[in-house]
Amino acid sequence: MRAKQLNILHNLHNEMRKIRRMPAQVKIVAEYMLYLTDYVVELNSPEKQIRRLEQIFEEMKREPLPVTRDEFESRAVLYHILMDLEEFLTVKKRCMVLEDSENGLRAAKAAGCIAVVVPDLSPAPPKEEGLWDWNVEPLSEVISVIAELRGK
Repeated sequence: MRAKQLNILHNLHNEMRKIRRMPAQVKIVAEYMLYLTDYVVELNSPEKQIRRLEQIFEEMKREPLPVTRDEFESRAVLYHILMDLEEFLTVKKRCMVLEDSENGLRAAKAAGCIAVVVPDLSPAPPKEEGLWDWNVEPLSEVISVIAELRGK
């Protein structure tokens, strides 16, 4: 997950360097990126940040269309930056952790990941404790969990 997010950040950096002229919408994107700095931490689930990004996409749709080619190209790069930010956030949302210990399950939930318990030497903790989203036994059932989650 972290490697993919790092790759997305690298791509963001390259995209930002492509902007030739700064359209008015750059302020909206910059403010959103500054807002994100408080939430890009290990123990954060990105649902609120994704909703705010969706609102920005809606606001951008209501903007008048670009008048010049330069404005079009710069705004297209900004749109691509927003799409990369969306992918950065959803990577974490789609994170799945397979774990057999309570401490590992706690860490997975705290990081906002989907926690899948695979009981090994000790049984899974009770579902009511909220430590796991899926209980798979045997391990081969993980494939059906992944398939079900992809369908959502």
